[in-house]
Amino acid sequence: MIPRPSELTYPQLGPKDTPEISVKLRFYGPHDPVDRKAQVDEALKYLEQATGFKEIDRFLIGFDGVRWAGGDEVCGKGQEEVDYLLKSGVWEHMSENPALKTLGVSDFSPFHLRMLLDNIPKDGSPRRPKVNQLNFERDLPEELVTLAKEGGVELQSHADNRGRLRR
Repeated sequence: MIPRPSELTYPQLGPKDTPEISVKLRFYGPHDPVDRKAQVDEALKYLEQATGFKEIDRFLIGFDGVRWAGGDEVCGKGQEEVDYLLKSGVWEHMSENPALKTLGVSDFSPFHLRMLLDNIPKDGSPRRPKVNQLNFERDLPEELVTLAKEGGVELQSHADNRGRLRR
């Protein structure tokens, strides 16, 4: 959801104040007819127009089909979204943007996170995800904690509405 500039209110910043900007872009629906790289660029353009911010401290991406909430089940659902993220060049496109300081994902299970990490080289390009935000109400599974630690991924909690937010 991208707010209109008139809907944004925030305190006046002093000359030395630098806010930390985090953005989450969630994709809905089928990917084939849509240029997701163009959607990333469009979202960043709208964000800059709405806020004036050109650099994003944390840029996270999520998919409607990858909505893990901590179940113990092996979560193979959403595999096509992670495949798409890698094979379509969307992750590489985001990685090449110097205005996006840190890249991350949202609601990735251990299965999804491992799939992503295993397909991005540890050294070089594209950049690896550094954050996985989870809407989680209980202890994190040890498998996810270990995987995140080994992959250099920070686990963060979020309280996003599980309903759909659309522009």
